[in-house]
Parts: sequence; C-alpha cells; structure tokens
Amino acid sequence: MSSNHSAYNILKDYEWNYAHVPSSKPHIFNSAEEISGEWTYAGLPVRSPLAIAAGPLLNSEWIKFYAERSFDILTYKTVRRCSRASYELPNLVPIEAMRVQSRVHR
Repeated sequence: MSSNHSAYNILKDYEWNYAHVPSSKPHIFNSAEEISGEWTYAGLPVRSPLAIAAGPLLNSEWIKFYAERSFDILTYKTVRRCSRASYELPNLVPIEAMRVQSRVHR
C-alpha cells in the first residue's frame, strides 16, 4: 500500500511504516545534480555518495522509492534467522549529516 507521505514516519511504528510505503510516483522535475569526484562503496565504483542505511528501507518497495530519487547506495534491512518484534518508538532516529567531500584523483 502506498501513502501520501514522503519518508519513514518516526511517529508511527515499524509495522505501520512497512505497510505504508510513500507514493512510488516520484515528484521530481529534474534529475539529481551530478556530484563531482570519484566514489567507491565496498570497493565498487558508484555515481555518488548518496546513501540510506538499513533503518528506513524496510522492504523492496522502500528500496524502489529511494532508488527512484537518485540514492545510489541502498542498504537492505538486516535479515535475521528468527522473528523478533521491532523496538518501541522511537525505532528510527534521524541524525544530522555532515558535509560530504570527494577524493579527486589526478
């Protein structure tokens, strides 16, 4: 089920967010601006350092949602060998991002 919100809702629990993926139709009018430099992740070249950690990527629909928005490094949620309930709220806490800089190879 898709919803009219734009990201993981930290006021709702994991199960609600799992079932309510933001609308899969991107509201992007221009493609993402290129980030200069050379970037690698796990030894592989990537177009940019735009990444999302596993926390808000709950299933393949969440991966698709952010991939459509030009995020290049998407980490899927941890797969466990047995079922376990998610943590109580807040189960995802946003952090402030620092400025990203590239390595320029000459």
